Amino acid sequence: MTTIQPMPGACESRLLNIRALLASRFHIPQIQRPYYWGIRQVDDFTVDLFEAMQFDDDTRKAVDALQAAQANTMKLLNMLLEYRGESR
Repeated sequence: MTTIQPMPGACESRLLNIRALLASRFHIPQIQRPYYWGIRQVDDFTVDLFEAMQFDDDTRKAVDALQAAQANTMKLLNMLLEYRGESR
């Protein structure tokens, strides 16, 4: 029995922005047939994306609180660096 090993990096997960995604090179296995996205597939995909980005009020409040905490942390770190004379 032959063991199939994944390609190096195939199991790695990372978050990409659109620019990095467009600049990426993807390997499509020979066994995978070409696939064409029609209008319906693109529409379904965009609907799925928008639904995935919907948050309820509690989630929005939590995200807002985290963003405020992050901003305050950055302000405090900047103040500390200025105090120590290390700000850029």
